[in-house]
Amino acid sequence: MGFWQIRSVFTRSHRRRILRGLGHPSEVLLERWCYLRAPLPRAMTTLAQRALERFGLRGARVHQLRQGFVRVFHVVCSNREEFCLRMYELPPDGEHASRSDAEVPAPPPGRPSLEQLRAQLLWLSALARETPLLVPELVPADDGSLMAYVPSEGTEESDQAGRQCVLLRWVPGTHRREEQLGPADASVVGSYVAGLHNHAQRHALTDTSTLPRWDWNWAFGESVTLWRVGEQFYSAGEMAIFEAASRRVHEDLQELGHGTDTFGPIHRDLHLGNILFHGSRVGVIDFDLCGLGHYLLDLAVLLNALRNQRPDCFWKMRETLFESYEREISFPEGHRKYLMTFHAMRHVARLNRELRALTSEANRHRASGPHVLRNVVTWMQSSYLKDNRQG
Repeated sequence: MGFWQIRSVFTRSHRRRILRGLGHPSEVLLERWCYLRAPLPRAMTTLAQRALERFGLRGARVHQLRQGFVRVFHVVCSNREEFCLRMYELPPDGEHASRSDAEVPAPPPGRPSLEQLRAQLLWLSALARETPLLVPELVPADDGSLMAYVPSEGTEESDQAGRQCVLLRWVPGTHRREEQLGPADASVVGSYVAGLHNHAQRHALTDTSTLPRWDWNWAFGESVTLWRVGEQFYSAGEMAIFEAASRRVHEDLQELGHGTDTFGPIHRDLHLGNILFHGSRVGVIDFDLCGLGHYLLDLAVLLNALRNQRPDCFWKMRETLFESYEREISFPEGHRKYLMTFHAMRHVARLNRELRALTSEANRHRASGPHVLRNVVTWMQSSYLKDNRQG
């Protein structure tokens, strides 16, 4: 029996038992595969086709790549041109708002607002226009705007809100398999990231307040989940560890400063799933998390991905990446020692997501498990707070 047939015939609990019996290492990945292999609901197909019409495309084939707050589709036209259609659960601009769409709730934590999405698209379009970097190129809608709102009226789900839609040209290339990754790849990627940050240093942002900010408040601010519910899961001594880490991260970021040589627009999600290799070139996709942050945060994400994928040659790849990066960008001396700061921020940001899931009845199934809570506090105490800043 095929996997999508498993999904359609059995309940969720039965599917889990079947998948576990198959001995696959990741039930979650198979569940996701089953979902994406299932035929799209007719209403969503209609909405996607209607969105493509706003960008001058008719009769193209669509294949869903991602579902959720952002639905992502691979679009193939009859002339074999390829595009990426992204449909966001966001309200229309004020002048187009209908009564039902005005009731769309605010985006969940970590999701962009309409204003933030527009600012992200403006930066992405500047990257495509002003640099030779291989990035998704925006296709304007029929009215010349960067995104088009498509209402749901006339579909089987007309009581639901419509979608803000963005069309991008498909970025050519493939992912490197783990065993194929080597120092030469790290060198090419390092050069690419340097180009990304060089542009960030030069790019004049008209209004930085609309871009998401990946700073101390993102991980440790007063409103984060850790301070609200952490005492339900951690002892007083363990909470003190997080408070000490919070102070140290704040001090580190103050030392780094927020000048254009260290802080500006970043991709924020440079894991290997978002990096494509195309001949001698590298391309980067999925700018959904781009915003303002320290350039070291991009490097921390990338280095963590390399460590996970190729632990056997990680240190050689790390040095090769920095060599190519520092050849093309002015990297302040001594700044490597702050990489642990951004690993700490990422650990606590993940912890906040985990705590949100654990304390939400609707999202508890998304929690990874108690090991995440243990691992973060242990790493914070034994690694970050004892780091001797050797870089």
